[in-house]
Amino acid sequence: PDVRLVVAGEPLYGGDADEVCRALDAAGDRVDQLGRVNAPADLFARIDLLVVPSRAPESFGLVVAEALAASMPVVVTDAGALPEILPPGHRFVARAGNPSDLAATIDRALTALADPPARTSLTAAGRRRWETSYAPGVGRGRLSTILSRFDESRGGAS
Repeated sequence: PDVRLVVAGEPLYGGDADEVCRALDAAGDRVDQLGRVNAPADLFARIDLLVVPSRAPESFGLVVAEALAASMPVVVTDAGALPEILPPGHRFVARAGNPSDLAATIDRALTALADPPARTSLTAAGRRRWETSYAPGVGRGRLSTILSRFDESRGGAS
């Protein structure tokens, strides 16, 4: 298939980093290595599907939340909190550290995204998840609630 791999982020350190870098270099013009990307929109403008193949448990996946805000379809692994960021029932979660499962999950996602109504439904669900869970106003509201409870527990004193 006419699929290109766009790799964004800092180079890997430790483990199998050298092997991964050699494989990416050997892939030639089918791989674009962007390095550090300062604005997520710059990455999202170049891709059709964001894949976050973390192997280590993530405490939060900021780029996943940013992708949801941009109505970008996402595939993640089950490493840590990544699946919790996505809308309930999100179908494109692969097992961390399992390249075969990741490849099959990406294939399922690409197949689903080829169907315009399915793509619209998937991206709309992601955007709704961002709007109700991660948008700045949601965070401000939660912080305000916490601070008011703290103030009440102190008897309203400053």
